Amino acid sequence: MSNWSGAVKVEDFTGTLALNGSAFYSFRVPVRGTVSFILQSLKEGGVDSSTLVLVGFGVPRGTGCIASTPAGVSAKPSPQGATVLDPGIYCVQISDNGNLTAPATFALAIISPL
Repeated sequence: MSNWSGAVKVEDFTGTLALNGSAFYSFRVPVRGTVSFILQSLKEGGVDSSTLVLVGFGVPRGTGCIASTPAGVSAKPSPQGATVLDPGIYCVQISDNGNLTAPATFALAIISPL
């Protein structure tokens, strides 16, 4: 069951994505509900990019994140991935699968139930 009608929190995850690199952000889900992400921006060399990168949810493992079923997405203003998660600690990972031509800055928003 999703939790779109209830209260949500939005966490911002920004950084730089190296060529063929990845980055992740850990977050806490306090109650079962729908968690989604929005890749708000992706800029290669300071210029807006429509390049596809991989983004997916997972569980932190040591100093990394193992994302299950990452999706190829490009920056846009609406949710691009969603899943129902139980309470716990999760992560979202963004990766370049060889499509970037230069390191890219990104801004991701993670929306989860309160």
